[in-house]
Amino acid sequence: MTPCEKCSKCINEVQSTVQAFRDNSTTTVIASGVAAWCAGSGRSNTVCKALQAAVAASYRGNLGRRAAAICSRLSDCSADVLAAGSSCTVTVGAASSAAAVDTCTVEGTAGGTSITGITVGSSE
Repeated sequence: MTPCEKCSKCINEVQSTVQAFRDNSTTTVIASGVAAWCAGSGRSNTVCKALQAAVAASYRGNLGRRAAAICSRLSDCSADVLAAGSSCTVTVGAASSAAAVDTCTVEGTAGGTSITGITVGSSE
């Protein structure tokens, strides 16, 4: 599996989780939900606990509201895939076209839904 395919797979797998937190869920609920998804995806308890802690420490739990940011944290979206000018594009769900990976949106793709408190260049 190429790095782009790995990133795309993760982004698509986490969609239902991030979509569930588009409302005003609390940071604790978001962190717990992301940890549950992580564990259900077969990752180790150590990795999932670290992700849960990172989400809990992020502004309003926003790390857990962004698909590509979660996948980046899990190392499924590598730096070369996230780099400006990357040729990697992702199609989310039944979308009609692919878009570049974007860690600042809910969907994880350029042109996706932005999150309040997240700006271009944010690491969390």
